[in-house]
Amino acid sequence: MSKSDIITDMPTWHNPDGAPLSCVEKIKVLNENFVELREMMQDALEDALLMGCDEEQFRAVMREVVAELENPYRPAEKNPDEGEIPVGDGCDGWQLCYGRTTRCLCAGLSQGPGRRTARA
Repeated sequence: MSKSDIITDMPTWHNPDGAPLSCVEKIKVLNENFVELREMMQDALEDALLMGCDEEQFRAVMREVVAELENPYRPAEKNPDEGEIPVGDGCDGWQLCYGRTTRCLCAGLSQGPGRRTARA
């Protein structure tokens, strides 16, 4: 797969409820990470093959690495006293992340003339 194939074959990123992400900056970061990881993994596979490693073993090890990744943001027990903050299609600089209100990755960035600017 060439670099141009990777760039045009991006996944649609979804939130935990299954809705597609709409924040352009979040999607940009996820896509950049995806491209970097894919290139790094391709290089590692090619190195392993050149050094005589079994391809299936290498792929199994890579799947195991992914399976072992830990989510440091596991959802906490939901507090019924805390209301959820509604999130529209646009980004207002805040997000509800596993029950905590946090700054969005694009917080503080102007979204251009006539568009909203993230809250300070």
